[in-house]
Amino acid sequence: MMDNLNLTADQKAQLKAMREDAKQQRDAIQNDASLSAEQKKAKMKELHKTQSDKMNSILTPEQQATWKANMQQMKENRKMNGKRGKTPNTTQAS
Repeated sequence: MMDNLNLTADQKAQLKAMREDAKQQRDAIQNDASLSAEQKKAKMKELHKTQSDKMNSILTPEQQATWKANMQQMKENRKMNGKRGKTPNTTQAS
């Protein structure tokens, strides 16, 4: 998905660090027993927004447009194939 963005080496390094940081933050949120499911959801949404803003600050406007198109295509594919790439269960019990 990132292949067609033509990232520079510096951008690749920045995005890798960003992804690693986001993973640590996601894990911390998921493993925080003091948070309710609703609080976890809110924190994850906030993290997603922060990461999206960081990504946009790293990408050029042209790369941002390509990324947005990639994400839109992924959403369309999910609608056609079911969420997260799962195929609908078409078998029926007799």
